[in-house]
Amino acid sequence: MDYIGFRCPVCDKNFHADDDVVVCPVCGTPHHRKCYEELGHCYNEDKHSEGYDFEKEENESDVPEGSVKCKNCGEINSEGTFYCSKCGTPLIDIPNNNFGQNQNNNQGNQGNPYGNNDNQQGNPFGNNQNGNPFGNNPNGMPFGGFNAVQFDPMGGVAPETEFEDGAKAGEVAKLVKQNTPYYMQVFNKIKTFNKSKFNFAGLLFGGGYLLYRKQYKLGGFITAIMIACYTFFTYGNYTVISQVLNDVVNTHTNMNPSDIYPMFMSAVEKLDTGDYLIVIFSFICLLIYYALHLVCGFIANRCYYKHCCKQVKKIKSQSSSETAADNELQTKGGVNTALAFSLIVVMLILNYAPVFLLR
Repeated sequence: MDYIGFRCPVCDKNFHADDDVVVCPVCGTPHHRKCYEELGHCYNEDKHSEGYDFEKEENESDVPEGSVKCKNCGEINSEGTFYCSKCGTPLIDIPNNNFGQNQNNNQGNQGNPYGNNDNQQGNPFGNNQNGNPFGNNPNGMPFGGFNAVQFDPMGGVAPETEFEDGAKAGEVAKLVKQNTPYYMQVFNKIKTFNKSKFNFAGLLFGGGYLLYRKQYKLGGFITAIMIACYTFFTYGNYTVISQVLNDVVNTHTNMNPSDIYPMFMSAVEKLDTGDYLIVIFSFICLLIYYALHLVCGFIANRCYYKHCCKQVKKIKSQSSSETAADNELQTKGGVNTALAFSLIVVMLILNYAPVFLLR
């Protein structure tokens, strides 16, 4: 019997994979070896005369309806939860039985490229009904339907894996919440190889993506610069740049499209000092704006990794208990969708407001 997740009745702490466990030969109650030796006998010794059986009692113990018990720590979680709210261990276990079964069926037919095709010589589909190449699997799917696909919310990373600042992967997953498989794999790569991955969401949304992931200081700083740059470019575009382009196009109606840029630059050089500086600084601001988008794509994952680890460390140090820390991680974790939509509205206003204000 696997005792991981059960509690030692003496110290009331959960058993882990590396614990030295002693089992009572009479009733099967597990203890930490140290606890058993200190107590000197089985914790349930007084129940032996009643025929107490630990395994039977545990199997008959009721888990509240609509709940699931974590195999690692014993925490009761709501049904449908992907990973334990306490330790982050995946709560689902869906084996791919069809894959192994197909392999076994073919072992006795190594000379037959189509596997076990009894009484159907030369038929690549064997005994499958209606000649279905995927056999009798549910829904006609090749590997037993969608139930054969196992979803791991931790992305294959063990919940006990330690990241930066003593933060464990299971704790960080509670803070991340959305898209944990991707981030657990990326964070583990940063921790193991000191290499990150390019974040395309960071490229597309820049500082807004950092704010969406609740990195308010860095995200706010970058977003403020981006908004300032975009605002100045929009002003310069509608007040000077667009007028210069219109003059060039209207003056040279039959020019080649490839001549627009040199003619535009020639016209800009003839502007007075004030308008000339507006054009130059407008393009500098636009360059900074897109450069920040690119930078965010490169740094988003690593910054989020450091942010999550620091948050976990801070919350754990300020919490009075493990339960309080878990609740705080759940509260402060996730994403800020409302702020993301607000930034989209702001960018739309910056983009289209000059059309009405500068007529």
